[in-house]
Amino acid sequence: MGTPRAATPADSFAVRSLSELTGGEEMRQEAHRHNFFYLLITARGAGEHIIDFTAYPVGNYTLFFMRPGQVHQLRLEADSTGYMIQFERQFYFLQEKGFEHLLQKAASVNYYPLQEGLFREVYTLVTAVFEEAAHGREGYREVILAHLSILFARLIRQAAVRYEGSGNLYIQQRMQEFEALLEKYAPFNKPVAAYAAMMHLSIYQLNAIVKQMQGKTASQVISDYVVLEAKRRLLCTGETVARIATALGFEDASYFIRFFKRHTGIAPEAFRRKCR
Repeated sequence: MGTPRAATPADSFAVRSLSELTGGEEMRQEAHRHNFFYLLITARGAGEHIIDFTAYPVGNYTLFFMRPGQVHQLRLEADSTGYMIQFERQFYFLQEKGFEHLLQKAASVNYYPLQEGLFREVYTLVTAVFEEAAHGREGYREVILAHLSILFARLIRQAAVRYEGSGNLYIQQRMQEFEALLEKYAPFNKPVAAYAAMMHLSIYQLNAIVKQMQGKTASQVISDYVVLEAKRRLLCTGETVARIATALGFEDASYFIRFFKRHTGIAPEAFRRKCR
């Protein structure tokens, strides 16, 4: 089988086998971030995958799903087998608009430890994607998109347990909507009122939804996302603290430093030195 070709001229899609990527040697990646979606599927594997400062074990029957902008660091043992898939947002959105929610929901979870039966279903889909990309026959892009949509639907079913016990489908859907908006706007430090307005809710209604789902206020969740984006920039860029403060919507760098230290217990530059 030949090396998989990109699915579009702009190289907005790629799939590779892990044996090809590792070349029979241990893989160690420094912390970095991508501007595309990234899936790592391991049939057999060992190592560690740190995504947005949370460490997950790499093992047999695991799948990792990363969104654009997230920071990750990967250690993968030499004999790991499986696939890596990456694609830019516009590649999947060439699919019918109605499928956008599949990607959004599936990518909201970074770590999927799968039972063997479900993993075999997932692995069959991913292997078919690999073969379509490798051979590039007529209509291969459409076949890849179809397989990806089925894969995302299967992952969403697996992740449904995350929201079990909330007892209200409406609450679940609005929380997912809030999380999607946070991914897009939290780096700009928008207030609760801005999110409530975008969701056509009152501040009280939004706080009630977030409190039921996460046990926090909307303001606390927004602050968590701002801190996360600050950590990402401190670790993966050479930007000054003042520049990061401005990018995150703080008019005063000293206020940003106090904000960061209040939420993490450490100053921004100290965090950067510690993590590097």
